[in-house]
Amino acid sequence: MTLLVILTLGMALGWLAAILLRHDSFRQSFADIVTGALGSLGGYLVAGGRPDSHAIGFELLMLGALGAGLLLAAVAFLRRQTAR
Repeated sequence: MTLLVILTLGMALGWLAAILLRHDSFRQSFADIVTGALGSLGGYLVAGGRPDSHAIGFELLMLGALGAGLLLAAVAFLRRQTAR
């Protein structure tokens, strides 16, 4: 259950990032959603969360959101660098 919540949180953040960055193509929006999910999962695991746990704490959710935000920012930065 925890894994589903963390991935959903990351996907929602990726979707919001696609809207804020005004990505028109499906490919870029899908990449943002996947990046958000992976970043959220990574942040959650680095924070000490376990995917098989049933306890979801506020701190672990926020660290998952932070992981998603950091990975989305890094990918957006790398996209701008390769576009130049």
